[in-house]
Amino acid sequence: MGKQKKRDNKQKDLPLGGRLYELLKNIVKLQSSEFFRVPVDAVKYNCQNYYEVIKHPMDLGTMKNKLLSGHYNTLAAFESDFLHIIQNCTFYNPNPEHAVRKSCEKFNASFYNKFNKLKEEYEMDEPVLVRGLQVMEQKEIEFQKRKMIDLQPEFIQKPSGYELGADQVVKKIKLSSHSLHLL
Repeated sequence: MGKQKKRDNKQKDLPLGGRLYELLKNIVKLQSSEFFRVPVDAVKYNCQNYYEVIKHPMDLGTMKNKLLSGHYNTLAAFESDFLHIIQNCTFYNPNPEHAVRKSCEKFNASFYNKFNKLKEEYEMDEPVLVRGLQVMEQKEIEFQKRKMIDLQPEFIQKPSGYELGADQVVKKIKLSSHSLHLL
């Protein structure tokens, strides 16, 4: 078995946090991630108004810190922060010919090439965590349904004749508008 196969199998055995950490390590190494590794240095990149325009900055270093502190419980939460990086870049750099924007598009494609593979593997392995919000919502709906049933009066309808047990007497209750008859 080649080195890549062994590494892939080893990563597959990691829990979600470990898999995301490996993904983050790999994408930070990409040349196209250069502008996204640390918070934007407004002076260095001559974009002094960056933090006035971008109200919620995000970068790979911040994502790493959030990952290490246990912030990401789902792939969706991790992906959401990554998309924040991409959206901030495309918003601040609207010209598709801008060098940072081009780098961003390349970086986005590389990320999703790796992320989609991870997502497919993880969805097969841990569907409850991947779709955590959906599962939580479904459980809440089921809980509310049970709660509604519990609040309703108990009208247990039994057939007019029912057997209590093999050695017990079968009783029939017949209701009429005037009287109750035991047969």
